[in-house]
Amino acid sequence: MELSDSRAEFQISPESLARTHWKSASEGQWVNVERAVQAGGALGGHFVTGHVDGIGRVSTIEKVGLFWNFEMEFPKDLELYFVEKGSVCIDGVSLTVNVLRQSSLELTIIPETFEKTIFKRYKIGDLVNIEADLIGKYVVRFLEKRNENRRSP
Repeated sequence: MELSDSRAEFQISPESLARTHWKSASEGQWVNVERAVQAGGALGGHFVTGHVDGIGRVSTIEKVGLFWNFEMEFPKDLELYFVEKGSVCIDGVSLTVNVLRQSSLELTIIPETFEKTIFKRYKIGDLVNIEADLIGKYVVRFLEKRNENRRSP
């Protein structure tokens, strides 16, 4: 990846194109890029790997005082991985799920995050890449395998 103050250039693998909304990306489109935490460094947020689990859609944007509430629809198969006050990553921005609904989640964006990320550019209907909580994915996988093993003779 090549990164300057105003431009990022990167290659996208066929796997990433299949799992993300980048197949409809165009030159000049805004992206959020954050540096990875260094091993042994302070962790001031959630575990984020950059591996997209599904494509969501911005369904509501509402300014409430200094803050912004965003509602994001997500694919049904991701529902197991979300909990209220748990983490989610939207287009590379690690956030807390404030309200969890059957097929959407609500996020409250603080002014700092709104100004320094792609969130200030979203419009209703925009597609977003969603990364579900890493720990949640491991817990669900563990329970699925444990249940399979209990059913096996």
